[in-house]
Amino acid sequence: MSRPEFGAWSYPAFERAMRQGIHRDGHNLYPAFPYPRGFTKASEEDLQALYAYLMAQPAVKQANAASPASPFPFNIRR
Repeated sequence: MSRPEFGAWSYPAFERAMRQGIHRDGHNLYPAFPYPRGFTKASEEDLQALYAYLMAQPAVKQANAASPASPFPFNIRR
């Protein structure tokens, strides 16, 4: 059984998302990431531990709810 969405991420893709805010398919994860005072400055060891923890969790089978349009100024993309 393959893991849904996040379980298919490699560590380099996870690190890029956390530090640079770029999804593995190349689109920006703005406004959620990168979070300047958080994960962008996390140590390599901490990110590896977070990744290992998340990958060890069982997959959740739940459909994503439709997200509402973001209000100004959050709808502005870089």
